Parts: sequence; C-alpha cells; structure tokens
Amino acid sequence: MSDVLDFYKGRDVVVTGCTSGIGGAVADKLAGAGASVIGIDRNKPSTGLAKFIETDLSDRQSIAAAVSEMPGEVWGLFNCAGLSGGAADPQTVLRVNFIGLRELTEAVAPRIPRGGAIVSTASGAGQDFEKNRNEVIGLVRTSGFDEAVQWAKEHDTYVKERGGYPLSKEALVLYTLERCFELGERGVRINCVGPGVTDTPMLKDSMKVYGEEFFKTPPKPLGRMASAEEQGNILIFLNSDWASYVNGQTIWSDGGNILRRALPE
Repeated sequence: MSDVLDFYKGRDVVVTGCTSGIGGAVADKLAGAGASVIGIDRNKPSTGLAKFIETDLSDRQSIAAAVSEMPGEVWGLFNCAGLSGGAADPQTVLRVNFIGLRELTEAVAPRIPRGGAIVSTASGAGQDFEKNRNEVIGLVRTSGFDEAVQWAKEHDTYVKERGGYPLSKEALVLYTLERCFELGERGVRINCVGPGVTDTPMLKDSMKVYGEEFFKTPPKPLGRMASAEEQGNILIFLNSDWASYVNGQTIWSDGGNILRRALPE
C-alpha cells in the first residue's frame, strides 16, 4: 500500500469548488503531491492547477461542456462545490448542491477506472437523512437533471419549509448509499464526508441565515471548529487506496458532535 498522497501522483483528478474552502484545500494538496488536478468552479483559483474549467453547477449545459473538456480517465472525483443556505434561494441551493452535483457525478463516473473513487462533501445538516428518507428519496430517484428540477418545482413548498441546504445534503447522503452498489460492482467506490462547523468562506453566508450565536451554541467535543485542510484530508484519504474497502459511507467529521445523540440521556 502506498502513502496516501503517493496514490495520486501522475493521475488525473477532478475537484469541484477548487477556488476556496475545502475544495481549495484539496486541490492545493493534490497538486502539490503531483496529481494532475482539473479544477471546477465559477471563479478562477489563484494557484495554478493542471486545468481550470469555469462551470455553473446550476446549469445542465455548463456541466456537459465541462465534462467534455475532461480527460478520458479520471481517478478521483472530489465534489466540494456548494452553496450555503444564505447564499441563494432554496431552489438554487438545491439545484447546485444536489441536482447539479449528481449530474456531474453521473457524467464523470464512466471515466473512473477500477480502483478510482468519488467523494462528496455533505454536511452535518444532512444528519436527519433517515428520518426524512421517505420524502427525500423521491428526489434522489429522479432520472436526470431536468426531472430533478421538475420534482423540486412540484415540491416547492416542501423545499422552502425544509430549506434547500439540509434537503440537498440529505439527498446527497441517500444518493451515495444508493449508488454504492452498482458503482462498487465495477470497482469504483463512492463516499461522503459530513463536516461540522468549519472555518471556510461559506460559514459567513450561513451566519446570515442562522446568526453567529447558532454556531457558538452547539457543543464542540474538540473545543474548536475544523479547518478546511482538516476536512480536505479526509476526502483525500477516502479516495485513496488506503480506504479501498470503504464504500457507501458518510463520515461525520464534526469532532464527535452528531453521534452523541446515540447516547442515552
């Protein structure tokens, strides 16, 4: 077994949200390790990558154009792009965070060889995916971008009541569970990371919705919020050969907060 970063040397990988936050941390570390990083974002990164493709994940044609510029073989897909609940209206957040993400993933998946992997950035906001699965699975099982957009429009009241952000993250966790079987049969793994409070630019947008006090109140077992690099390291691990038997999982990287609810009062 190689060192985690050695796995990526000389290999093509795709990182969405490559300009900042967790995606930026992943892209920088992989590029430094010798990977050929194809960055996907709406804004151009300041650091040099092997290739940058300006992409709008809310637009199906933009996604298709981006995929057409990718190499024929992609060893790792890192889905890090996303909008916070305070960055846009619920429908747009849902379209970017899940519908567009899924469209891109499905288009890239055939290019991933046996031994390659997909990892997506969910969120602690998706922790109630089991409780809400009967409603959310309808979105997850739509066929393609347009059908998913139509589902969102038909369930507009539900989307607004639940919020586009938590709904998108619950859908992402369920999608990962559902796709891990078929992808796994051909040797491609798919997993999620569910970060807790992390120091990224997105946090400022979230504070617009929930207020600063909301992020200070939840218990932090480690006594602090995470850094983007700490979260990025988990994604890099999951897509490497060090995690070769990890599939369909969501790693709740929140310092131990979410799973505390499994304890008796």
